[in-house]
Amino acid sequence: MVVQEICCLPEALRRELEKSEIPLAVYQFTGGCVRTVLVSDGLVRLHVPGSSREDVIRLLDTDMYRDVHPEDTVYIATRAAEFAKLEGGRYEVVYRQKLRGEDAYRTIHAVGYHRHLEDGSKCAVVVYDDVTDALDAN
Repeated sequence: MVVQEICCLPEALRRELEKSEIPLAVYQFTGGCVRTVLVSDGLVRLHVPGSSREDVIRLLDTDMYRDVHPEDTVYIATRAAEFAKLEGGRYEVVYRQKLRGEDAYRTIHAVGYHRHLEDGSKCAVVVYDDVTDALDAN
């Protein structure tokens, strides 16, 4: 099934976001579902080695919480659903997730905001940060 992208990012902005080393994704809530509009190079690198941008987008669209610790899944899914329905607000969660195809869980801090685009559409930009080493150092 092909879902038409409603969130129309200017092409130059899309390219810059996709090339970013910062792990981020742009999502849109449409038709009762969260759809991934784009992912950055930084986010692609957090997934299983050899994954393509398209692989990561497909995973986020079909099984977003696959590698999240089972105890954290309901919490972040609930927070994400609440955030998707808000006009403003901020998404901020800390949870455990397996990264880069490894067996150990890492601690992720995700922060997101809604953005209104020139065409009137709304999207959410979520930035992901692996904070495991910072937490272990303290």
